[in-house]
Amino acid sequence: MRVSSASLLVLACALVVCGGRPAAAAPSSSRPPKRVLFLFSNGRFIPAALQAEQALQATVASAGPVQFFEEFLDEPRFTGPAHAQAVTAYLKEKYRDRPPDALVVLGGNALKILVDHRQELFPEAPVVHLGVLRSILQSGPALPADVVGTCLDDDYTATIDLALRWHPRARRLVVVTGASAQDRVWEARLRQDTVRFTDRVSLEFLAGLSTADLVGRLRALGPESVVFTPGYFQDGAGREFIPRDTAEYMATAAGAPVYGPLSTFLGTGVVGGYMPSFVAMGRDAGLAVNALLGGATPGSLHLPGTAPVALHVDWRQIQRWGIDEKAIPPEAVVHFRAPSFLQDHRNGAIATLALFLLETVLIAGLLLERRWRRRAEQQLLQDAAKLAHMDRVNLMGQLAFTLAHEVNTPLAAAINDARAARRFLDSGPSGSEDARTSILEIEAHGQRAREVIQRIRGALTTAPSQLIAMDLGDAAREAAQLVRGLAAQREVTLDVHTPPVPLRIQGDPVQLQQVIMNLLVNALDATAGQPPERRRVSISADAGRRTARLTVRDWGNGVPAALRDRLFSAFSSTKPGGLGLGLNISRSIIQAHGGAITLAPDDETGATFLVELPLDVEPALVAKEAS
Repeated sequence: MRVSSASLLVLACALVVCGGRPAAAAPSSSRPPKRVLFLFSNGRFIPAALQAEQALQATVASAGPVQFFEEFLDEPRFTGPAHAQAVTAYLKEKYRDRPPDALVVLGGNALKILVDHRQELFPEAPVVHLGVLRSILQSGPALPADVVGTCLDDDYTATIDLALRWHPRARRLVVVTGASAQDRVWEARLRQDTVRFTDRVSLEFLAGLSTADLVGRLRALGPESVVFTPGYFQDGAGREFIPRDTAEYMATAAGAPVYGPLSTFLGTGVVGGYMPSFVAMGRDAGLAVNALLGGATPGSLHLPGTAPVALHVDWRQIQRWGIDEKAIPPEAVVHFRAPSFLQDHRNGAIATLALFLLETVLIAGLLLERRWRRRAEQQLLQDAAKLAHMDRVNLMGQLAFTLAHEVNTPLAAAINDARAARRFLDSGPSGSEDARTSILEIEAHGQRAREVIQRIRGALTTAPSQLIAMDLGDAAREAAQLVRGLAAQREVTLDVHTPPVPLRIQGDPVQLQQVIMNLLVNALDATAGQPPERRRVSISADAGRRTARLTVRDWGNGVPAALRDRLFSAFSSTKPGGLGLGLNISRSIIQAHGGAITLAPDDETGATFLVELPLDVEPALVAKEAS
């Protein structure tokens, strides 16, 4: 299959972003450093890859001067023959003048690409592989003699058997997998391995569901079920994940105990399982690389055929699910278990002294904890303020073009008026009146530019939060003025409706303006690409019985039903590539002001957000004072 030059360029850019940069090099030496290339099947931030990489790099670097290089193929998002050819062309060109002395490959896809295109790439460099499933190696052709390593056992039956013994009431085994190519490989293996348990429990495969649907199904489970999952890279809705994160979602939501096969799942709420150590695999691969760089032949290395596994359990989950402590084998590795004080001190005299010391330590600990808590609370407030400021900077960045236009327009007009004034003055006394008029216009234009700059400066301020008496209507009009240029650029009609009397509240003007701008920019984004009659956004302010209300409405596509319940949670966004922090920050600001921000019930078209804040003075009294 022929790959276009554009595809090669895109892939090269992706590899440069994901990896492809030299890792930390060992200290310089008189002899030139050896070059070791790491080739990873997945993305850079897969926890298993990080653990293996750190252990391997530390082991190899300790043996002498080494220069490390890393490439991440970002599987399973990129697969197939065209991808393999593009990767091959990219690696061949990049390392043409600096070929590696040894390669380390993590994952089956990267190993397949390297072996299939070995002659084109690095025919002389020995290869050490790790993290490759045993079933993949067994189903493919034999590896060349200079490609050695330790495979990963993908027999999950020991963990499932253990789970069923620890939960004798279980009558159903629920297996969860995803929708990517790698997820389907795991599913196929599990369907084959779990057949042996059909005489003990009923089997249910939840494969390729959306995460929202999956969480709902798992939440409905009870103690008669046990869940096993290797995690997944992609759900049925097309969303991409790291398997560890999906394990945490499942363990948090499930009404039944969850087991898994990867040590990186520990601490997520998974009970445990028979798991390999990626740190140990990385260390073993590093020792093999050291031997190869030292002149050893691949055939002389004595590597275990399969990475050893051990039973790892989370003690907190053992207690949560009522598992008998006596059922845990002595060789099991128990995590998150606090040592018992009484187990270490049984002598009465020592116990008496220890209790006294313990009381002293507890008092000191409480005082120290109080101090730490205060510091943590202060740091949390500071971090929240920084995050809010970053959000304001991001908003102003989106508006930079239109705000620059707003400043440039009065400045250009002022320059033209200045030139006219000079011509009038040059014409003699007869032009003095016209010159005076031009100078007044210059002053007006300068004031307009100053007001725009003051609005920008106010939005970007990092001053501490301070509640003052303010008019919510003024804040709405000010925010609308800041985004009006963006609305015009997108050909969106922006309607502003505020009452004639002030809506007095106690608030921080900068923070409340940030909330309003967030809602307006979101509304403008929602109307992008809509027909002209739907490119419309409205903002209105009015008074309720005891609250000042602000409403922002758009006529876009609305908020998906699956997202409505968590719209104000962090990292929930309807925008492609959006971080999902704006509404979360806005809710925090409004709650700190004693108010509430909500999404109105389903509209026929678009979305409506309502902000309610306590009134400081009722509008009727304001109108009476004004009269």
